[in-house]
Amino acid sequence: MIIFAVVASNIHWHWTPNGYLAGILAFVAALLALEVVGLFLIQLSGIGQLMKFGLALMAELADAGGG
Repeated sequence: MIIFAVVASNIHWHWTPNGYLAGILAFVAALLALEVVGLFLIQLSGIGQLMKFGLALMAELADAGGG
């Protein structure tokens, strides 16, 4: 991730004279890459299934208690 952020921040020197825009774009690109990798790892490890089960259980309990 750090390497990606450094490379993305170097856009300033090659593609645009606006350093603020390049920095913001690099930050957003690093966040998106982190999100994609995080979601992939969650699905790969099976934690995603556990999270879905927990959310469904919480919704079921909320429906039973509120009704």
